[in-house]
Amino acid sequence: MKESSRDKSKYSKKPLKNRSEDAMLLAIDVGNTHTVLGVFSGENLLVDWRIATDRKATEDELGVLLRNLFAAEGLTFDQIKGICIVADV
Repeated sequence: MKESSRDKSKYSKKPLKNRSEDAMLLAIDVGNTHTVLGVFSGENLLVDWRIATDRKATEDELGVLLRNLFAAEGLTFDQIKGICIVADV
């Protein structure tokens, strides 16, 4: 999910309404300097974020950050039914 290598036109953004009915996947791409997160419903990319990769961040700090990012988009962790993590460092 690197910004420079992905083609955003490949993914269609799904309307924000009625997202609570869908099973969603959280995709995480951990790089040396940035971590890219995306929430998918099927093949539709609903939302994505780019955050700094900080190897000193605690699980609690990351949890708070993720919860706030989700809340800003009207998402909850309960909607996520799967997680895919890639570390390309």
